[in-house]
Amino acid sequence: PPALQRKTSTMTSIDTTLDAVSTTTVLLADDKSAITLLFELELTRMGYQVLTAHCGSEAAAIGLDLSRPLDLLLTDWLLPDMKGDVLARILLAARPTLKVILWSGSNDVEDLAALFDPTRLTYLKKPLSPARVEQTMRILLGRSLHPNQQPPMPHPPHRDPAAA
Repeated sequence: PPALQRKTSTMTSIDTTLDAVSTTTVLLADDKSAITLLFELELTRMGYQVLTAHCGSEAAAIGLDLSRPLDLLLTDWLLPDMKGDVLARILLAARPTLKVILWSGSNDVEDLAALFDPTRLTYLKKPLSPARVEQTMRILLGRSLHPNQQPPMPHPPHRDPAAA
């Protein structure tokens, strides 16, 4: 029946989205241990694979290891040994499909972020919440659900009681 086919198609689409998120690998680069720990725990809980680095050179080494998957870079603007935009340029050159979220408490970064392709890099102003970062990640990656979010249930067709 057509209704069953629609439901099966919807569930397949939801399963595909959930699988895509659970295989998404994120590199988190921030020199503040509390931020790194908070986001690592929250993003892992949401189903993402999370790699962490506390400086730009460590993040670059992880990101340039092309033997491991990497879908998204989350980086602070100010890292101890390089700026986040430099790290982003290094990794974007090596990984053409990589997406980047750059964050900072400074307004100056917004102008710099505008120089990048907005389909590959976006900017968030601090303070941050895991929910806001994850929502931005889903938008940038083109995904709508994370593994612990309940998929919407298909609505039955509307029936007019007067027509019965």
